[in-house]
Amino acid sequence: MRVHVSQSVELESVPKHVARKLEENAELDVSEHIYYIVEVLQSNATFHKVGFCVEKIAELRNKLIELDFSLQDCSSVLAGYAEVLEKQASTPAQEAPEVVEQVDDDSVIEGEDE
Repeated sequence: MRVHVSQSVELESVPKHVARKLEENAELDVSEHIYYIVEVLQSNATFHKVGFCVEKIAELRNKLIELDFSLQDCSSVLAGYAEVLEKQASTPAQEAPEVVEQVDDDSVIEGEDE
């Protein structure tokens, strides 16, 4: 069973967070597993070796499923990040309203001579 886990990061940290996740995905190195299976099959494939390869292919498929879920998460996070950046770019920066102090003409400020 898969569950969705949310994590909160600062907006400017999103690209680095996704990059780290993608690096973790790269560590799965599925091509290495495929080449290993091919090598086993090409070296006098016996019944035992074929059964072993069937198991390894099943393991590889599970890794690919994990990879697919992880890549979908990365894609969703980056899509949301792009939306935020687009909104920020299209919305003019709101400046803080200028604070103006009004002083009545009749008021006397201490220390001043009239």
